[in-house]
Amino acid sequence: MVYIVTVNEIDQEHLATVVDQMIQLGAPTIRVVKDEAQGLFVALEGSHRLQAAASLGLTPVLKVLDHDDMIDCQDIGYDDCGWFEGNPASAWDIAERIGRPMGTYQGCPILKFDEVIEA
Repeated sequence: MVYIVTVNEIDQEHLATVVDQMIQLGAPTIRVVKDEAQGLFVALEGSHRLQAAASLGLTPVLKVLDHDDMIDCQDIGYDDCGWFEGNPASAWDIAERIGRPMGTYQGCPILKFDEVIEA
C-alpha cells in the first residue's frame, strides 16, 4: 500500500471536470517528495488529479524529487503565504510547510493506492 498526502481539500465540481479529462488522458504524473520517516509521499501538486486517479482505479506516476530540489511555488500552484517570499524553495521545505503546520500531516487528506509508478 502506498500513502500520498495531498495539499488541497477537494472541490467536487472541479473534481468532476478532472475525472472527465483523466478518462481521456489517462493516469497523471505528480511531483512528490518522500517522507521516509512517515513512510509516505507528500504531493506537491495535483490533489484533484490524484483523487480522480483513485476514483478511476488508475495508477499514478510519481516524479519523486530530491529533498533539496528547488521549486518555484507558483509553478506548482501553491500559495506560500509569504513563507518563502516568492523565492524558490527546496522541495522538502515546501513539503514541511504543507504537511506539518499543526503536527505531522494533521488535517491533510491522505490517499492510498495499491501501487504507484516512480519516475
